[in-house]
Amino acid sequence: MHYLLFYEVGEDYVSRRAQFREEHLKKAWEASERSELVLAGALANPVDGAVLLFKGDSPEIAEKFARADPYVLNEAVKRWYVREWRTVAGQDAATPIRPKAVMVDKEARMNLRSTADYRPLSLFHGDLCRKLTMRFAAKVPSTAGLIARSRTHQHQCDRIAPARGTHAVAKAVGR
Repeated sequence: MHYLLFYEVGEDYVSRRAQFREEHLKKAWEASERSELVLAGALANPVDGAVLLFKGDSPEIAEKFARADPYVLNEAVKRWYVREWRTVAGQDAATPIRPKAVMVDKEARMNLRSTADYRPLSLFHGDLCRKLTMRFAAKVPSTAGLIARSRTHQHQCDRIAPARGTHAVAKAVGR
């Protein structure tokens, strides 16, 4: 799980933190080396707070850090609190949730029968596109309209993924 530690600071924070900064940074880098602290830094323009991202099983890691932080102990930070952050996207997401189109695309690759179906799309684009379109139309009734709306393979591909120039029928399933 991820936890955000928020620091609320006073107007004199920038000047007050200077004398405690070295010790604060030492503690922050030690927490990072233990893989507890992921990212940390002051908010900018204006410098009116800070946010520290922690990774752990409970908010206790972030709370422990705050209680021992020289900024907090010396009242450069006026108030602090920890919030659980349910991360759902990105490489380090604690609870990743993929869009349906990505999951359907993976399912399509799993359902391909012959070794020819595993060839790169750029080489056997037309055959694979037709196979995937037909299989999705059979399995997911909502995709049957994809075939009816577009009479040619190229138009179908352009409508589904014009920016990439490659095709993934699965991306249209979620539409």
